[in-house]
Amino acid sequence: LLLKYPLLGDYEIEFECSDDLYAEGGATYGGVDLDFRGYLSDVGIYAIGNSAQRILANKHIKKGEFSHYKIRRKGSVGSFTLYCENNEIGTLRVGEQEFPFFGMQSLRNRKTLTRNLRISGDVSIPKSIALLTPALLGWSAAFKSRSLPSVELLENSLELAAPTSAAEEERADLTYDWQLVGSQLESVDHASLMAVDKAKGLKVVVPKFPPREEWIYYIRPLCDGEQVDFEFYQEKGKFSVHPTIDRIAVWFDEPKLRQHWITSDAGTWLGVNSTNRVIAPPENAMASAQLKEAAWNACSLRREGDNILLTVNGTDIYQQTVDSSLGGRFGFFHDSTQFQVKVRNVMLRGDWPAALPADIFEKRAK
Repeated sequence: LLLKYPLLGDYEIEFECSDDLYAEGGATYGGVDLDFRGYLSDVGIYAIGNSAQRILANKHIKKGEFSHYKIRRKGSVGSFTLYCENNEIGTLRVGEQEFPFFGMQSLRNRKTLTRNLRISGDVSIPKSIALLTPALLGWSAAFKSRSLPSVELLENSLELAAPTSAAEEERADLTYDWQLVGSQLESVDHASLMAVDKAKGLKVVVPKFPPREEWIYYIRPLCDGEQVDFEFYQEKGKFSVHPTIDRIAVWFDEPKLRQHWITSDAGTWLGVNSTNRVIAPPENAMASAQLKEAAWNACSLRREGDNILLTVNGTDIYQQTVDSSLGGRFGFFHDSTQFQVKVRNVMLRGDWPAALPADIFEKRAK
């Protein structure tokens, strides 16, 4: 459950969470899930969309009742500190731009209670935020069991976790499927990497069925009145991108717009194979995309009410109603057997106020 607005500056977020059996509290901030666990007297720390996990001891939690928590953000130094009952638990060196949203989180088998939420200090709301941040916090590829580079949450200001040997360093890029190269988000070309290894005489296990579906998405949905802009590199047979709206990937590099429904993960068969693709119906398709070949192209997704509009190089080409179960998540689709992906300058903007409304946490009538 996320606060709609991104937060920047030096400020404090205070709240109280209950603790009980199957009723432990939790929060999410800066792309990091914080799991308050009284039965272990600790805080579990998880990077959103990443398998990294760290533990901070927390002997101050009140077991069986509400505990007071505080997150103190120092935007200028790129870190935030967590407190429980006014005792410092630890500092996470998370960049200010890394998923600058606060929210509450709970595991699905828990009944979590949170109260007395308050934000104070020098807090501002920017006009836009860059989404391709160094650690890619807030992005996930987990739906299709794919991965992002691991990060170290408590050391070295969220630098990529260092390999433990030269051999691991050489093969580190084989352990994840999306990466940030400079300022560009790119799919990892595993086939080319394995071909290089094979040429070196290394043992290579080539998958019998290469993945046809790789999907990276931003976990925060696109809200009404918001727009995400980005650029993608297009070169026929080599590079392309298929933006996703919820679980629909849009093909616009063919004469007719097509839709692909991203299937469930392995082991769940719903009667649709991973190569499905249909011509977009008239209510969705608006115009053909005029693409620049072997060049960067501009694209945007804008939400208006329950409708998301896709624009390529200034032309509206596609529209789709938001899936209520997913809420308008956006991302990028990759078929490793057909093309690679290069995306840059991913920016999210909205009609956000310059400061938090004074009554933002007041109870409102439905």
